[in-house]
Amino acid sequence: MTHAGGTRLISKQAIAPGVAVGGMAPRLFVVLVTLVLVGVLARPAFATAALSFLAGFTAYLGLRPLTFAPAPARSGQAGAR
Repeated sequence: MTHAGGTRLISKQAIAPGVAVGGMAPRLFVVLVTLVLVGVLARPAFATAALSFLAGFTAYLGLRPLTFAPAPARSGQAGAR
């Protein structure tokens, strides 16, 4: 798909993975920096911090799909299978 000026337009499906990674990377960076700081500054608390993160992340991944309703099918089209 090209624009009238000859420049190429990028579809939303092509941009979505980049947006997802762009939003995920800063959060992961903050978590890793926090865990490293806890490990360096309060070594006995590192295991607790790491396990707390793992438990919270597991709960987040498990509950996130339940918080979003499936997208409704467009009229005249079959739903995703």
